[in-house]
Amino acid sequence: MNNEALMQRARLLLQQNRTEQAAEQLMQVLAHEPDLSEAHALLALCWLENKDKWHDATREAEYAIHLEPDSPLAHYVHACVLDKRSRTNEAIEAIVEAIRLDPSSSHYYAKHAALLAQKTKWQEALEAASIGLSLDPEDTSCASLRAFALERLGRTTDALAESAKAVSRAPDSGDAHSMRGWALLQNGKYQEAQIAFREALRLEPTHEFARLGMIQALNSNNFLFRMMFRFHSFASRMGSSSQWMLIIGLLVGMRALRAFAAANPQWQPYVTPISILYIAFCMLSWIADPLFNAFLRFHPFGKFLLSQKEKWASSIVAGLLIAAILTALTLGIQQDWVGAILMGLVFVFLSIPVTIAFNVDRGWPRWVAVPTACLMAFFALSTVATYFADGPFWVPFQAFGVGIFLTSLFGQMLLRVTVKH
Repeated sequence: MNNEALMQRARLLLQQNRTEQAAEQLMQVLAHEPDLSEAHALLALCWLENKDKWHDATREAEYAIHLEPDSPLAHYVHACVLDKRSRTNEAIEAIVEAIRLDPSSSHYYAKHAALLAQKTKWQEALEAASIGLSLDPEDTSCASLRAFALERLGRTTDALAESAKAVSRAPDSGDAHSMRGWALLQNGKYQEAQIAFREALRLEPTHEFARLGMIQALNSNNFLFRMMFRFHSFASRMGSSSQWMLIIGLLVGMRALRAFAAANPQWQPYVTPISILYIAFCMLSWIADPLFNAFLRFHPFGKFLLSQKEKWASSIVAGLLIAAILTALTLGIQQDWVGAILMGLVFVFLSIPVTIAFNVDRGWPRWVAVPTACLMAFFALSTVATYFADGPFWVPFQAFGVGIFLTSLFGQMLLRVTVKH
């Protein structure tokens, strides 16, 4: 079989996602023609599916560019490799170069839109996807990304219409059904969203975005989760600086309200419930996912959606809340109402560092988050044990309180970190 026939077979195998067989064909090609840029680029795509070969994929993509600097395919593949290694900024530079060399490929614009979406640059992602669709109205990836960008920009009605078009164009596309599910979810159509996500998972059982959407859709049967989901959706449409301003604004607002109540005691009966609701809101914003995932584990379909990490997180958070209730009840029976509230809250607040430890990216963020959670657990258990032993519990309690405040503050930063590979 000549090289062109081998290349044609490798391209077909890649389209079928049979990467190992495609790699075998490409290596045969390179044995006879080692300086063929396209073969090196396609081999890099094959090796992307194996994390242990990401270094080799990078080498192949870079060598493909070295052999043919003006190859748009080589730069596109390089962008895919960099994206897989969480080097989003560098990936954007690579795909922009691919588009410069070949501005007629809708696939390149789809990749550009996907990378911009990772940076939450929704307007730019929308523009890139729209250009791609103008080049190829049948490009499912561009249509799906356009629908998602519209949804993230708050244009939920437009997103719903766009996603419906995407599904009609490509009824066998998991991406199209997944994006429609998210559009329906934002429009409050939770049952229809579940149908869309279920279809996406039927077509592509490993579709991560559809899996996450299905979890959100099932949990949205709960009113409290729906409220948290809407708040997070609203916050996610903001830039990072705006999100921080929102968090700080809420904190400053509560301090100002308490100061006002201190100066005007007649308002205290109204301020106290608001303060309690604010604390409950803050807690729920941290632990909503693992908490409601714990209930999802009893759902006949939902229990199959959760990853092992999500199951562990839900079990530990649920266990901490049960410990909080039992501790509060034990002290409440003894009519120690102050102790019941304080010791119960210790277990509740311990769920914050635990949730962070499960949600941060692998690498140094997890090496920071896990020991921090263990340290907070030590202070929490010391506080409760000392209290029940009638000892000086205020020392570990204050250390725990300071630790939780710092963990909540810096945990937001850790959750935003993506480790480059």
